[in-house]
Amino acid sequence: MRQKGVLAIGIIDKVYSGTKGGLNIDYHFYTKDDTVQGSEFYYISRSYIDDFKNKSFPVKYIPTNPAKNRMLILKSDFKEMNEKFPDSLTWVLSLQGL
Repeated sequence: MRQKGVLAIGIIDKVYSGTKGGLNIDYHFYTKDDTVQGSEFYYISRSYIDDFKNKSFPVKYIPTNPAKNRMLILKSDFKEMNEKFPDSLTWVLSLQGL
């Protein structure tokens, strides 16, 4: 996915406390042919749940298998997926960690 992935805009549907103390984020995004659901866990304090409601973030996915996808929120997500961290998400930098 790192090299052959495509970016789309992911829309957050639900944010809730994870069992490991962070946040679970359910989201969806659109491909040319379909609407795809995704879910990720992030080590971001539960106290920031409201900061993610009604937000959208980039999602990287494999065009031939969109079920393989990842929402990019943290700077480390962008680095791992070989994407530039956008200036518009600098507000997220202070949220990482528990």
